Amino acid sequence: MISGDLMNNPFSFPRLNLAFFLGLILLIASILVNSGFAYDSSGSANSSGNGFDFDYSIAERFAPANATGSMFNMSVDPHWIVGTHSFWYQKTSRNGHEFVLADLQNGTKKPAFNHSQLARSLSHATGEMVDPANLPFDEITIRLESNEIEFSAFNRTMQFNLSSGQVDEAPAGRKTETEAGPGEMLSPDGRLVAFVHDHNLWIKVTETGEKYPLTVDGTEDYAYAERSDTVSHPVSLARLDEKAAPYLVWSPDSRMIATFKMDQRNVTEMHLLQCSPDNGTRSSRPKLWTYRFALPADKAIPMYEPAVADVLKRETILASFQAQPEVSLMDTDDDVLQWWSDNSKELYSLYAQRGEKALLLLKIDPKSGAIEKIIEEKGRTYVEANLDYASPPNVRVLKNGEVIWFSEKSGYGHMYLYGKDGRQICPITSGDWAVRELLLVDGNSSMVYFTAGGREPGRDPYYRHLYRCNLSGGDLQLLTTEDADHDIEVDPQGTAFIDTYSRVDEPPVSVVRDLNGTVILDLEKGDIENITDMGWMPPERYRVKALDGRTDLYGLIVKPTSFNASLKYPVVETVYPGPW
Repeated sequence: MISGDLMNNPFSFPRLNLAFFLGLILLIASILVNSGFAYDSSGSANSSGNGFDFDYSIAERFAPANATGSMFNMSVDPHWIVGTHSFWYQKTSRNGHEFVLADLQNGTKKPAFNHSQLARSLSHATGEMVDPANLPFDEITIRLESNEIEFSAFNRTMQFNLSSGQVDEAPAGRKTETEAGPGEMLSPDGRLVAFVHDHNLWIKVTETGEKYPLTVDGTEDYAYAERSDTVSHPVSLARLDEKAAPYLVWSPDSRMIATFKMDQRNVTEMHLLQCSPDNGTRSSRPKLWTYRFALPADKAIPMYEPAVADVLKRETILASFQAQPEVSLMDTDDDVLQWWSDNSKELYSLYAQRGEKALLLLKIDPKSGAIEKIIEEKGRTYVEANLDYASPPNVRVLKNGEVIWFSEKSGYGHMYLYGKDGRQICPITSGDWAVRELLLVDGNSSMVYFTAGGREPGRDPYYRHLYRCNLSGGDLQLLTTEDADHDIEVDPQGTAFIDTYSRVDEPPVSVVRDLNGTVILDLEKGDIENITDMGWMPPERYRVKALDGRTDLYGLIVKPTSFNASLKYPVVETVYPGPW
């Protein structure tokens, strides 16, 4: 099996570096595609014995659900502790599961608590057997003020005192961290929850449970805070009995909501026939699913009218601008088209024309709905806000009104500084390479931190590296020197980065770096010894010239585990189009 270097792969794993896991998935596909099929030099088919059974068993062995249990220390999913430079994460090692506390200020990490002591105390308090290497919970709340860990186990909310080692029931009435339920979105202050009911936008007060509507005129195909059937996968949601999160953005002060009123009333229907029964049913009759699905060249496509809701006044207004056609930036659960200023006084939005050959930056007055156009860019092909499909735009409006704007007008994706009048001031980055993600703008130093690819000679241009430069375009510095793909997360206070880097042939390594790129804390190093002992081989990275004889193409060759160099194997091209 041959694949391009798909760093924008549709599969996702929580905080698992994509490059390495892509290699594992492609190996499974290669085993399945080539099961029992090979050809000798004359072109005759060859298979030995029960080739299908043997190869499928190997593929099953390397399926993610099985293989991940044989890999350790592969990821770091940080849970930040408010008001500190610390976070906790849960690691999976050869000794089991362990909660780890990382302190960036002191550059240290340690067990978040005594796991054996907690297991003994929890067993004594509940009468249940508790394994310290596999505690019966995955989430904790660290309460610094009382030196306690709070968690839920055996249908009870418990607390573990770090000083005494005692486990007790958490006090009744104690204020706990509010979490949004299915189909809900929590406000920044945790006091309110937004949700959709009967295609209208509603609010729930978390403390009292009071519910009230912000809109009343929404209908099935003309709905508030919903995405269209074309991108929301309604059949899958219905079969899985899941609710989509509302499509909206809370203001930082929790008083306003930016959203859209989605109109798919004239979109043509699509029909799917389900011939396999659902789990637990015996019906052999096919089931018809009908929903609305737009196709290329359709006259009617889903349209989105920008709207702003005032939570306190309990009213919603539609912004005075043309409806937004559904574009690639909307093919994600998160509303990345709209964002608020830090003071919640201005709402900003991107407007992409159908065909995505024009992109506008708009400023919206949330009180009146009036709109001001700041920047407009047009092109012969796509005008994108990010090279990564449906990812947050590489656009920032600075406190002084200037704008960092992403553009491919030079032939490569780069950032430019624009004035509040919409005129370009200067390029921030330039050259024969591409910016991937704008991560952080340090207002104190006027430095911009971002990931990019293709700048370092001899390296795979799809691999992301961390860089910084100043707003005027000078002092460009590479902050991650390792030849690998770097998955970067910025700490909430903008003082450090969590960097998990890997390649398809190298397991992930997780570290913490300061703003200079210096490693200040080693977190985890992936352990894949078990799967290599099972016969796993990494894909082979390759580089070839395109037909023009100049352009380098990068990709992967994934061979079956039973590969025989004297035989020929089929190459299968796979695609993943809709409808679904």
